Amino acid sequence: MVFAISTIIIMSSLIAVMGGDWIWGALSAVVLFLTSSRFFLTSRIAISPEGIRAEFPLKTRFMAWSEIEMIRHDRSAALIRLRKRRFRKAETTILFNDTAHQALESMIRFAPAGLVEAVDP
Repeated sequence: MVFAISTIIIMSSLIAVMGGDWIWGALSAVVLFLTSSRFFLTSRIAISPEGIRAEFPLKTRFMAWSEIEMIRHDRSAALIRLRKRRFRKAETTILFNDTAHQALESMIRFAPAGLVEAVDP
């Protein structure tokens, strides 16, 4: 987290110098923070028989089991790949906190057979 914040500060400072005004640096800092906000701010994940509901800081996304093509996970995160759709992002990453074991159990229990696969660390 320290590295990410340091990178945002350095990049924003460089943009302010190159742009010739502090406002460009401030604007870039806001944009960089918003694009990486999922990694700084808390997200809530709900796994149910209907699908996975992910409440990220800037948006909420519901993925029905019928839309999900594959879930690959390790001990810290899961990559959810959706079936191809026009104008919609095809992948979502969910980061686990201390409840990774409980989230993985729920995914395995509710997901159709063969959808969830583990990746060796």
